[in-house]
Amino acid sequence: MLHRGSFWFDEVFSITFSQGSWKETLYYWLLETNPPLHMLFLRTWIWLLGQGTILLRLSSLIFGLGAIAIFYHWLQKKFTVETALIATLLFSLADLHIYQSTELRVYSLLCFLAILSFVFFDRLINKPKTINYFLYGAAQTLLLYSHLTALLIPAGQLLAVWLDKKNISHWKKIVLSNLAAGFLFAIWFLPAVLNKLHTDTISHGWFFDIKQGGNILFSLLGNFINENSLPSIATGLAIIFLSLIGISIVEYFKNQSPENNQAIKFYLFFWGVVPITFAAFLGNFGSKFILFSLPAIILLIVSGLQKINNQKIKMLILIIISGSMLSSAVLTVLDTQFNYQPITELIKKYETKNSLILIEPFHAALTFKQLYHGQAPIIGVYPRTDNYSEKERIARFNWQLIGVKRQEFENWITNLTTSTDRLFYIHYTASQGHLTNWLLASGWQQISFGESLGNDDMYIFVYDAPNHLTTSTTRSAKVY
Repeated sequence: MLHRGSFWFDEVFSITFSQGSWKETLYYWLLETNPPLHMLFLRTWIWLLGQGTILLRLSSLIFGLGAIAIFYHWLQKKFTVETALIATLLFSLADLHIYQSTELRVYSLLCFLAILSFVFFDRLINKPKTINYFLYGAAQTLLLYSHLTALLIPAGQLLAVWLDKKNISHWKKIVLSNLAAGFLFAIWFLPAVLNKLHTDTISHGWFFDIKQGGNILFSLLGNFINENSLPSIATGLAIIFLSLIGISIVEYFKNQSPENNQAIKFYLFFWGVVPITFAAFLGNFGSKFILFSLPAIILLIVSGLQKINNQKIKMLILIIISGSMLSSAVLTVLDTQFNYQPITELIKKYETKNSLILIEPFHAALTFKQLYHGQAPIIGVYPRTDNYSEKERIARFNWQLIGVKRQEFENWITNLTTSTDRLFYIHYTASQGHLTNWLLASGWQQISFGESLGNDDMYIFVYDAPNHLTTSTTRSAKVY
């Protein structure tokens, strides 16, 4: 947490839209794609404790540690202490869990609630009492209000109960508990959808274009190890994980006696597999979209490991897994994730009285307005006319491509740069885009270049206007 570096856009978004008047905040929460539980929690956190960088990220760490504690407490009651210790160890070392537990976003809360949901689900199956239906329904409601992908968890639970003939008697009451949670969720969801009708949010939302390269195996490994880990480590772990999950599945079909917790393993399988399968169907292999399945996947792996009778082989496999994950965890903990200081320092070095900062995508301006405090105005590249304020544009259209006509773009950039003598252009790629092409075609000259540190890969290009007297030659400098 001490080495993470700057807040990046999604974190700044959470901070920004968790503050303000209640009227304004509730309005923006209806514009945002995901439910508002995390921002509601963050609003309360800031009100109680303030908003220092470490203090804010501490909120995510608390949920991450809470998830570990609940996971262990449930496992040692349901299985054995040894199984609980091994599973909790692997969960604690999982790269994505560490990453999200130190990031000011919803995902550590989502994982915490996913475990809580399953604990109450298991309790309900074994003791179908009124209080357990209430606790389960409350957990489902909070879960749905955390993230849209959380819908996959009750879907997996309902499918598992429906297929499990031994517990089919619970089906109707579990459905009713989820319907009650769904009804409460609709209080936000329906107005949020209606608020987005007749806008580009519906037709061009990021959720309709979330394909990420890779495969299911890549997505699975992304939960456990750092992307910078050696390929040999990734390959070895992939073989071990698939083998152990395979053993766990085979053993389930060989021995389905109730005393061996076979029913709960059946539900675990759906908890782990349904989200991954759905993500694969969409062509999305981003690990963060299946983070909430990580506890179930780990338990399936550990279940397979526990079926190995040779203690020396079992211990060797555990050492290989935990050692590989530990080395990856150290990389994640010590790695600076986001550092925009090189960009802000370059701006300070070259800024003039008439300089201008343009940022693409447009919503990234929200981040840099928190980091840069010089005299140059910061403007997101949003070359179309509407009546929305900057905050409303960001709430409605963040991470979307803004479609405009060529003439509309040229009018916008021409008017914007009329009195500008030096322009800083910040965006997510080192290649030249449409704005760069327009600048060069219009006689602007690139005089410097820099990039951020960490994993965000933001680049800055510095251009002088055609009539800028101090521009004699084009020079380039990569800043660190």
